[in-house]
Amino acid sequence: MALLEVRHLTTVFRTPFGAVRACDDVSFDVAPGEVLGIVGESGSGKTLTALSVLGLVPPPGRIEAGSIRFAGEELVGTPEARLRRLRGRDIGMVFQDAGRALDPVHTIASQLREAAGKRADVAALLGRVGLDGRLASRYPHELSGGQRQRAMIAIAIARTPRLVIADEPTTAVDSISQVQVLHELARIQRELGCALIVISHNLGLISRLADRVLVMYLGRVMEQNAVRPFVAGPRHPYARALLAATPALDLDRRTGRLAGIRGLPARMIEVPPGCPFHPRCPDAEARCSVEVPAWRAHADGSGAACHLLDAPAPLPSPVTPGQAQGERFAPAPPAAEIADGTLP
Repeated sequence: MALLEVRHLTTVFRTPFGAVRACDDVSFDVAPGEVLGIVGESGSGKTLTALSVLGLVPPPGRIEAGSIRFAGEELVGTPEARLRRLRGRDIGMVFQDAGRALDPVHTIASQLREAAGKRADVAALLGRVGLDGRLASRYPHELSGGQRQRAMIAIAIARTPRLVIADEPTTAVDSISQVQVLHELARIQRELGCALIVISHNLGLISRLADRVLVMYLGRVMEQNAVRPFVAGPRHPYARALLAATPALDLDRRTGRLAGIRGLPARMIEVPPGCPFHPRCPDAEARCSVEVPAWRAHADGSGAACHLLDAPAPLPSPVTPGQAQGERFAPAPPAAEIADGTLP
């Protein structure tokens, strides 16, 4: 039985200019202990999907259709008081920008105790994410970007939730801190045995951290697949284009060139008819501009929404071989190893 079951989720923002379907018929499952990566360009609906699960969709947005079941309990239409009890205790959230998510006028210790209880061992909680307990008395602005992000993770796991959602957990930190934060996330997920949803633009990150990948575009799910077959040969043209535009660590900079995705995503209020990706798709046919492609599921649990699933040959993936194997992050190496380039 899945821990989280999302079925036909439709989250809509009613504006004076028209309706914006931030999540358009989104469906997916997350099993206990599984890591699901959600990828896509900005504006694809990744964050709104996470906020919908938590019941935190900002007004004027609202869930207008669909079902969200957590551990068998329906969350759509659940009273706010019940959702508040679920947040933190059963579902933890690592927000995109820890600098904004943390309260600037309260110490880290105060915010951890608010999340975990007044008697919480703050030093132990910080130690779980690799931070010195002495940082507990500091305010968010006194921490580095990586330290703030780790503090945010400590708050999210304070009550040992069954599901953690990490929204772009490395956005506001430098490259060295990114690697360290991701190692911490992977380690914590293994230790807690919790399910983890990671939202990211970084396909290299997702290929090393996740078990499965969900690809979104303009509020819709384009493809979902296990990591290894996804990296080896994604089915949807948009997924292939994302991989082709991903820098590889071993890319020959003298001759290698990234294949950019032509054009720009449409505005959410002006989603084109048919397949939303068809104006940018190099393989689009006439029917792609008028017919919404049906979801085609496969026996292995993967699937994609495309009229041309068998037509184009997969593009070679620039993701490195270690990533293609879906290898999980090992325990975090010392910062010195990352800085001197010895990290594999």
